[in-house]
Amino acid sequence: MNQPLVGTPAHGPSLPAPLRPSGAKPLPQGRPGWRNLTITAVCAAALALTSCSNGDDGKAADPPPPSTSSPSTDPEEEQARTEILAAVEGMSKAEAATYAKASEKGTELEKFATDKALAKVRDELFSLKQFDLVYKGAPELSDVEITELRLSRSPQEAAVTACLDTSKWIPVEEGSGKPVDVEDTTRRYVISHSLRTVGDAWMVIDTSLEKDRSC
Repeated sequence: MNQPLVGTPAHGPSLPAPLRPSGAKPLPQGRPGWRNLTITAVCAAALALTSCSNGDDGKAADPPPPSTSSPSTDPEEEQARTEILAAVEGMSKAEAATYAKASEKGTELEKFATDKALAKVRDELFSLKQFDLVYKGAPELSDVEITELRLSRSPQEAAVTACLDTSKWIPVEEGSGKPVDVEDTTRRYVISHSLRTVGDAWMVIDTSLEKDRSC
């Protein structure tokens, strides 16, 4: 009978954070493939669109600034948004491919992730290799929203939040494919990505998983 695995808070678009059998020595903390990424942005956006009236004079309060995820008529901004969302999706797929075989070889991880985001995935990869584990299935991202966009800066910067569902993405023993029990049964997290331009490309530079925020 498998012993449950103890996970540290995930970091990054990711896993439930380094897994380890109970009683084992602590592993280096990396980005849990899905300990990284956030989004309650939908709620934030809804609140941003709600105006309040002043009960004293009956005048409506000034409307809040438009949501950063609102459609843009600026071709440059539209292009940036398209590339940003593609980078987040690309990293999510590359990360899943990396954990599926406990190797980043042959994946596009370095195309979409750099800096802390890349380091976290590699830390998690190290943890998986220590216990001969891989991940079966794939994570699902929903409610993806660009919450910040700074095109006037150099390099340009952006922030994206999303809901990460790992219910169909489970750790298994690499040899037998047998599912591994984990102590943390939470399967949906709010995940946030920080991005910036590297040359002409948008890349994910960091991710964080907020397990105290539901989605």
